[in-house]
Amino acid sequence: MTKENRVFETHIHLSHIENNLELRKRILFESSFFYLNVATTLAESSVVVKQSREFSNVFAAVGVHPLYLDSLEKKEEVLSSLQDLINKNREKIVAIGEVGLDFFKTNSPEDWEIQKKWFREYIELSIRNKLPLVLHLRNAYSEVLKILREYSNLRGIIHSFDGNMDELKQFLSLDGEWFISFSPLVFRNFSKFRELIKWIDIKKVLVESDSPYLAQNQCVCRAILRLISDWKNLKLIEVKKTVFENSLRVFQLDIEKQ
Repeated sequence: MTKENRVFETHIHLSHIENNLELRKRILFESSFFYLNVATTLAESSVVVKQSREFSNVFAAVGVHPLYLDSLEKKEEVLSSLQDLINKNREKIVAIGEVGLDFFKTNSPEDWEIQKKWFREYIELSIRNKLPLVLHLRNAYSEVLKILREYSNLRGIIHSFDGNMDELKQFLSLDGEWFISFSPLVFRNFSKFRELIKWIDIKKVLVESDSPYLAQNQCVCRAILRLISDWKNLKLIEVKKTVFENSLRVFQLDIEKQ
């Protein structure tokens, strides 16, 4: 593959593909793609690692989605399992995620507090292992910002960003190194995302499909890159190159030999 055509799909869920032949078809369909295969549960964390080991262009993020958290009584068991997984697969596990806060589907302050406690545990896990965070945020931007400001020198991705300009600026002003990942949500509100993408530094941009939830497959990443190219009035080849390099930087990957 040529360097100019490489695309890093920074948020895809391949664990739902149980048939190995179907998985291979999906991965080989776009030979110029690299993938971050993201877990949402502890069980899925093992699956995404296993899948990533089968392909040189697939990497894994391990962690538990805020809507699928265990009780805090299981904290040591869950964190120990994830740490063991990381220790045994450091060449393939490149992020902690998806983790964060989701206040959209629960109105319970008690549930919110549990989510926040777990979120801090995952931040600490990322710090111990020097891995970036892949953050899921829904109806909780201000709370996430408040928690992240308690820490210094974090690295991470705001997955499927759907906030406003003020929130975008606040995330990018956080200590450490943060990237904004744009998903198929950009096609649902052109006016909002055009403004955000025109403003943001291209060196802070990533792309994702969030397949199978927001798109059928990874191909939509190409369309998002074209949109970014148009809105920022930059050559597509330049956008592709920079966004790919951003992905390597956040995951601290050296894949020039691939």
